[in-house]
Order: sequence, then C-alpha cells, then structure tokens
Amino acid sequence: MADHPFTVASANAAGAARAIAFGRGPTTGTLADFVLDPAGDESARPVVAALQEVFVAEPDDTPAELRRSVEKAGRRGEVDYHASVTSCSYPLDRKWRGRWDKGGPALIEQGMATAVHGDIEIVDPYRVSPSEGAGTPFRRLVIDLPVLNVAGQTATSSLWTYYQGDRNTEPRVATAHRVGLGDPPWAPEAPQFILVNAHVGTLSEEDHEPAKGELARTVRARTAAGVLVRRAQLGVVADFVREVAYRDLGLPVVIAGDFNATPDAAEIVEFMRSSSLKAVFETGPSRCWRCRTALGERKETLYSSVTEKAVLTRTEDQFLEITGGGAHIVQGIGVAEWCTTCELPQFTHKRNFGLIDNIFFTDPAQKAWKLAFRLTPDESRRGLRLDSYFSDHLPIWSGFSASAVFDE
Repeated sequence: MADHPFTVASANAAGAARAIAFGRGPTTGTLADFVLDPAGDESARPVVAALQEVFVAEPDDTPAELRRSVEKAGRRGEVDYHASVTSCSYPLDRKWRGRWDKGGPALIEQGMATAVHGDIEIVDPYRVSPSEGAGTPFRRLVIDLPVLNVAGQTATSSLWTYYQGDRNTEPRVATAHRVGLGDPPWAPEAPQFILVNAHVGTLSEEDHEPAKGELARTVRARTAAGVLVRRAQLGVVADFVREVAYRDLGLPVVIAGDFNATPDAAEIVEFMRSSSLKAVFETGPSRCWRCRTALGERKETLYSSVTEKAVLTRTEDQFLEITGGGAHIVQGIGVAEWCTTCELPQFTHKRNFGLIDNIFFTDPAQKAWKLAFRLTPDESRRGLRLDSYFSDHLPIWSGFSASAVFDE
C-alpha cells in the first residue's frame, strides 16, 4: 500500500480573537492563513491542525471564522471546538477584562480546536468512521488534566473547580481524535492515527518586570510547582497513549500543542520515553533543531513593540508595514536563540524565546507495541512560521507519511 503524505500543524492562538487577524492591519499572517497553508507553499497535502487557546469573544467568533475558511479549502473541511474556560462560569473578571477590555462577565470562551481539510477526517477515537452508529457522533474525547489548586496541591481539573481567574489555575484539557487519511478516508486499509491536542500548564515565575514602555524578553524561571503539574498532566496523556491508543486501538499517535517546556526538560524527556515518542523539534539549548550545528554567539535583532506583542519581524520597516504604522514605538530585541546557518528561529514563544511548542509522534522504530500503521516524519518539510501575527507563539508544522505495518 502506498504511503499517504499529510501535514500536522499546531498553534497556540492566544489573542486571535482581537489581534491583527481580525480587523487591524493586513489579512496575511492570520490563524486561518496558517491552518489552510501551514508550510506557506500552497501544498495540496491534507492538513490536521491542533489549536490551543482559541477564543470566542463577541463579535469575533474564531471557530466560525476558521470553519468558513476551512470549508472553502477543499472537498472536505471541518473544525471541532471544545471550550475549556468560559467567563460566564467564572464571575472573576480580571483575566477577561485584561484581554478583551470587558467590564465583568461576558459571553467569552477559551478552548481547544482541531481543524482538518483535504482527504482527511476526524471522529471520536472509539469510532472507526463518521457513519458508525446512529445519531450525532461524538467528535472528540476530552482528557481531563490535573491542575494546581489554591492550596498548592494537584487536583482533577474541572470547569467548576479551582479556577481563580488566572493562567495558573485555568482548567487544562487535552482532546483526542481518530484521524482517517485517504480518498476516501476510512476505506479498508486506509491509514489511521490518533491526534492529541494538548496545552500543558506553566506555573512559572517572572524574573524580570519590564518598566512601563520597555520591550524586553520575559524570563520565566522553572518552578518546582510547574514541573510537578506538567509531570502529572503529561502522565495522564501518557496513560491515554499507552492504554487507549496503543493497547486498545493499535494506532500510532501524534501529540501536538503547547507544553510550556523545552524538548530537553526532564518532564518532556520522561514523557517521550514512557510513551515511545519522538519530537519533530528535538534540540538542546544551544543546538539547531534543523541542522544540528551549535548556535553561534551572534544575536539576531528582531523587532516588536509593547502595543503589538504578537508581531515580531526581521526588520523595523516590516513591522510598520504589517501593523499599518500608527503610534507604535518599534524596539529591537537581541535574540541569541537563532541559527545563523539556517537563518531560522530556535524558539516558539515571542517573549521568553523558548521552544515550548512541539509535535511528538510514535517512534517508527519502536517494538514495544504492535500497531497497524507507521508514521514517518519528513525532515525536509517542517518549520516554525515567523510570518504569523495572531499570537505571541510561533505556529509550527511538519510533514508526515503514513503507511501500513506488516508483520515484521
């Protein structure tokens, strides 16, 4: 059976409901642009995109905007959205007021979205096709992740428990879908895999508080509480991978999202080891993820402003062109996390410059589990998109091929 090429994309869409993507500046660099063409090369490959911190805020409905765009992209296209936080459930409005200038409770949500277009479909992991069973199909499986409660101890996350209006106590979830490839998907022997969309907790401390009007990198120290929570959350995901995806379903996995830790962090290394995973962006603090050469001492100067932190560009003129000029005070930031050989960023967060977003996949060489299909990454087709302006994270993408595994 022939290999089936496809693309996996991932983006933390923080602020997409009110950023340049929805009304200010040009229409390039939007969340929809990225989902429709992750590589920026107009490839016709089917795409599955894992999106975190997708906001629904009147009058901007991000899932609806995405759905309309994706439906125009090809013969098949859809967006599945799951809310993890709503302002209606939480009258503590300090988070919502800061992000949307809303005075108190409003109809605002934040959640996880999975988008697909092309010859690719998604269903609940326990279904084998959209037509299986009767009635409205379940579209996803929600994996509830532990959070840190106000007493400083881990507890099961819930929309109704422990949320205190800040990022450290937000409910955390991962969503899982069974992904079918092929024309049509779900045909006999057509490849399948499980996609997990994850957003892992941060619980970090600010080492540097910039002065008013100062643009500076955010230095976030790793805390014992943060490591504890990430270990607990990744442990739940690892249990799902081993017990459901591998043992019960016999399918490989792709886990994409915001992990709030770099690939060399101990909790990430243990997560990969325990789940037979590899990372698309596998790098140490001073080695390029693409060419593997050591990073030099020269810093790259990138440009942004305190008023448009989602925009980070190679030149000052490019910043002004994207934002439409105005009263922005453009400032340069010296960035050492840059490969001068590849001319590529070694980070995914535009302020702390850590590579905290990633795409993990079942190791094609693993022998511990008997799986029906194998996922092989295309190392010539992967990247970070610096030309995106909907978030303070850089979106990431990678090409893969899926093939059947015969008895070996």
